[in-house]
Amino acid sequence: GSPRVSVGDFGRAAERIGWQAHAVAKRCENTRNRYVRLGAPGLRGPRALDELALLLISTRELTTADLQRLPAQPPAA
Repeated sequence: GSPRVSVGDFGRAAERIGWQAHAVAKRCENTRNRYVRLGAPGLRGPRALDELALLLISTRELTTADLQRLPAQPPAA
């Protein structure tokens, strides 16, 4: 099956950008809800966050330049 997003994923993302995990999860949920209200398909269910990421990239709301602004990831332990 497809990978699932977990609280740990939000925690890792939050740590990387200097936010709290709850804030990252809430921001993702608010963005997803905005697109659901606009009628975007596929944003409910277990793949909702994967589909949201694809939507943000395809609409250029999230760009390579945005990703390059992230702090470097520490090497995996």
